Amino acid sequence: MAGEYDFREIDSSPEGKLKDTVIEVLGQASSSHLPATDWLPALQRRIEENPAKWRDITVYLFDQFRTTRPAIMGRLDKLARHADPVIRRTALAAMRNSDPQLNDPLVQAAMRRALAASDPEDIIHALQLIKPDANTLGMLFDSGRIKTSYASKLQPEIYPLLFRTDIQKIHTTARQLLPYLEPKAKQEMVDRLLQVIQDATRNKLDHLAAIYALAELGVEAQKAKPVLEKLIEQEDPSLTKAATKAIKKIEAGAPHAPIGGRSRGGMGME
Repeated sequence: MAGEYDFREIDSSPEGKLKDTVIEVLGQASSSHLPATDWLPALQRRIEENPAKWRDITVYLFDQFRTTRPAIMGRLDKLARHADPVIRRTALAAMRNSDPQLNDPLVQAAMRRALAASDPEDIIHALQLIKPDANTLGMLFDSGRIKTSYASKLQPEIYPLLFRTDIQKIHTTARQLLPYLEPKAKQEMVDRLLQVIQDATRNKLDHLAAIYALAELGVEAQKAKPVLEKLIEQEDPSLTKAATKAIKKIEAGAPHAPIGGRSRGGMGME
C-alpha cells in the first residue's frame, strides 16, 4: 500500500493522515510498530527495483531506527552501499545510531568506507555522524576529560581529511572532531601534525591545515608551542597569523567541545 503514495509531503489531509499511519505502523516511534524483520526485506527489494519511488519513505522509517539484530544490520549495510546517495546515507545513519559507541565491526567498516568515499557529501555526512550530539555528549566526558571516544576508533581515517583543503567543509568538520579524541590519540595527533609542519616537502596549505588542527586541540598541543613560535618569526603573513592564533588557543586552555545536533552536508581555512 505504501508504494501507492508520495511521501515527499505529509499534510493534514486524509491522505496525509494515512501516510502518518503507515509510518507509525512500520516505524519505531510507536510501541506497537511492526518489527523490522517483517518489513525491511520487502522495502529493500522495492528499493532495488525503484529507489526514487521508495526514497522518501525510507528516510522517514530510518529517522528513529535502531537495531541490535545482526541480520537487520547486514541489510542496512547493503543499503549503505546503494548507488542512490540519499538511501546510502540514510542507511549509514541508521547503522550509526544503532551503535552509539561504534563497537560493531560492521558499523566501523561502513563508517570507514564512507570516510574514504569518492563523493565529498558522503565524507561530510560520515564526519557529522561521528560528532556527538547533546544526547551522547555526557557519556564521553568525566570531570571535563574524555573517558571514552568512538572518534579515536576512526582516527586513521579522520587524519588525512584534515588536509582535504580542496573542500572546506571536509577539513573543517574533520578538525571539529579532534577535541573528542582520547588523550593518547590527541598526543599521537599532535606528533603527526608537527611532522607535517616541519616537513619542507609539504605545501603551505598543508602547513596551515596542521596549524589550525593544533589550535583545535587547545591545551593538549602544548608541546607544539616552540615550533609555532618559530613560525611567527618567519616572514610569511598567513603562517604568522595562523601560528599566533594557535598559540593563543593553546595558552587559553582546551576548547569547549561544542554541544549540538548533527547536521547534514577552496581554502577558507577558518
